[in-house]
Amino acid sequence: MNERIKALSNQAVDYALSVCDANGVYQGKEYLTVVKEKFAELLIRECIAVHLDDYGVDIIGDVLKKHFGVDE
Repeated sequence: MNERIKALSNQAVDYALSVCDANGVYQGKEYLTVVKEKFAELLIRECIAVHLDDYGVDIIGDVLKKHFGVDE
């Protein structure tokens, strides 16, 4: 697996551990759901950032954020 993907995965796990309660729940979602959702968000943000770095255009970023419901 790509090292950047591993780092994003670790960030998602760290996030879930920081927000979930002792029962592994955050806002009615179980721990694994929180991890998966956060990983997906981080991955989309990373894709947007790479696109911006390569092309300097934010059009695709706005489209992806809207499509996947990723807030600023």
